[in-house]
Amino acid sequence: MSESKHKGPNVLLSLACVVVVVAGMKLSSEVCVPIAMGLFLGVLTLPILNFLNYKWKLPRAMALILTVLCVLLVFGGIIYVVSGVIPKIQDNAEVYASRISKTATQYSTAIDKQLEKLANYGHYFGIEQVEGEARKMPTFRELFNQYWDTEKFLSLIGQTAIVERFTSIASKSFFVMILMIFFLSESKRYGSKVISVIREHGPDLRRIQHSGKDIQTYLLLKTAVSMLTGLLAWVTCELMNIEFALLWGVVAFALNFVPVIGSIIAAAPPVALALIMNGFWPAVIVLAAYLAINITIGNVVEPKLLGDSFGISTLVVIVSVLVWGYIWGIAGMFLAVPLTMIVKVTLENTPELRWLAVLIGTGSRAEDDENQRFLQHLEASEGAAKE
Repeated sequence: MSESKHKGPNVLLSLACVVVVVAGMKLSSEVCVPIAMGLFLGVLTLPILNFLNYKWKLPRAMALILTVLCVLLVFGGIIYVVSGVIPKIQDNAEVYASRISKTATQYSTAIDKQLEKLANYGHYFGIEQVEGEARKMPTFRELFNQYWDTEKFLSLIGQTAIVERFTSIASKSFFVMILMIFFLSESKRYGSKVISVIREHGPDLRRIQHSGKDIQTYLLLKTAVSMLTGLLAWVTCELMNIEFALLWGVVAFALNFVPVIGSIIAAAPPVALALIMNGFWPAVIVLAAYLAINITIGNVVEPKLLGDSFGISTLVVIVSVLVWGYIWGIAGMFLAVPLTMIVKVTLENTPELRWLAVLIGTGSRAEDDENQRFLQHLEASEGAAKE
């Protein structure tokens, strides 16, 4: 009886601690984000290091140098693509701004006609029109003029703004690389350290170690799937003669690490560029191609490769993207699934919050059958108690 009395306050206290931890992580994001990125980049590249060390029999130091060179090569290629495209975008910024205004003017009449038709059918939805009064709904052109600012658009992609963002990203990337190098250099001793902690009567970290292997598998498979997505996006933009096709392929590759939301964001720039530069139907074709790519890969390829082995439900994945995005911004969205996997393991090791780990899991048919038997046993026990 006393245990049930103390259980409620303990749960509330644990949840309050979670709120404090989340607030602290948000406030310290400038420090936490590079650390998290460095650790997860180390987890992603650790198989390369182990392959060179154990399979090719290279010395650990040499394998580490080659692994770092591989990472620098990948990031150098991305920087090369982006740095080659940015000057072209800046040179044509005024052309894009004028085409956006022209496209808005071109489609405003057609859009306003459709809005008028919808207004005429308002009585079907219980909306009564007042005769003799002017229509209060603004036109599409009026809305566009209200929210579109050419000067802000030009300053957004101006040289000063791009240089400031690039400098900020470069400084953080250097710190991330340093952390990744130290993580890889000490990775060989992590297994022994876990056993040493247990021997010294510390917490059992074997579950977290096992979770690290799951995260590694997830990141490797997600990287392969993202490369396929980026390749198909690049080919689509090339076939449809969309400017900067290689850039949109790189963007699709990077944003595919963000579940659900990333594919939508990746499709927006090429579709918008196709609309303002090539016309309506090319934009529709590009949109349809992106939808086909993401539906096929997201609903066929990824489930077949990833399966349910990571034990997180789809709804929780979507919510985790929003939550980690709120805490750590774009970096949190990229790391949402691995971070949620760590949270799930932590909850499983916390008796007061273990039920939350069960709640965010995917469940299984065996668990459903076991729960059904438990429910039948519970109902029979309650019925016997009443008699």
